[in-house]
Amino acid sequence: MSRVVLVIFISQLFLMGFVMISIIGSSQETCDNLQPTDNQLDLEVSDAELRTDQDFSCNFNARICPIVFSDDNQDGIRDSGDATLEGITVTLSDPSETTIYYTIETDGGENTCFEPLADGQSYLVRVTTPPTPFLTTGSETATYTIDSGSGIQTPLFGYSNGEIDLNVPSSLTFPSQATSSIDQTASVTLSYVEVIDTRVGSPGFSVTATVDNFESIASNTIPIADAFTSTPQSINVISGQTSGLTPGSQKTVTSISDPFTVMEASSGNGTGTYQIDDVFDLIVPAFTPADTYNSVITFTVI
Repeated sequence: MSRVVLVIFISQLFLMGFVMISIIGSSQETCDNLQPTDNQLDLEVSDAELRTDQDFSCNFNARICPIVFSDDNQDGIRDSGDATLEGITVTLSDPSETTIYYTIETDGGENTCFEPLADGQSYLVRVTTPPTPFLTTGSETATYTIDSGSGIQTPLFGYSNGEIDLNVPSSLTFPSQATSSIDQTASVTLSYVEVIDTRVGSPGFSVTATVDNFESIASNTIPIADAFTSTPQSINVISGQTSGLTPGSQKTVTSISDPFTVMEASSGNGTGTYQIDDVFDLIVPAFTPADTYNSVITFTVI
């Protein structure tokens, strides 16, 4: 007996002169222990001298300036578009955290620093009021040993607002159908669509999907318009909030661009892990050639 098989694939700066030169350096507010003193040096160069070099190196007192930022893409790197966060409490202590030397709140820029610092001393920096539970840069502490050449240290602490993940099976297969002179309905259960939402503030979500026509290598087609139906089942709450959750309504799609809804969580809900099965029905037209037909379902969560 010939059969129709249906398969879905889920888818230093150096300055030199040749005449009298007066060089003005940076302000003392930002450059400590500047050489030469008073930020100025007069040079008189004789005719016999072709060149004179002077060191205008700027020696900063050591300081630690922590930066707390919003790591929007959760890559653990401070990118150009990642905003710094204000109002975050950060402490400076000895490495064992027995003594707290300073406590500061970030200003949303890069201007909050721990200083003065003792030469030869080790310090531990800690973010004590994380903006969210989701740290992307590895640790809420950083340790430094300060010496005369330490300069400015800028430990980075990145946080995200959490994330939402969507998991679906890689494929499923309808039961094979015998060729027939009448339309037939093939059914299969997708088990399961899973959403894991850890975002701060419970913004809610919606899971939708679209389905392509079923095509065979021999270029036979089973169209899905008015023939493919999604019937979401009950939502299984694995963990998290239980209110504001709704399975999608049964829907027969009208085209490959017509989405169907699998499940939703209203704003203020949906933080947790949720699973749902979906029953798919497909009308196989009469006299459909025996073949193996493939389609792709594309799931989206927003």
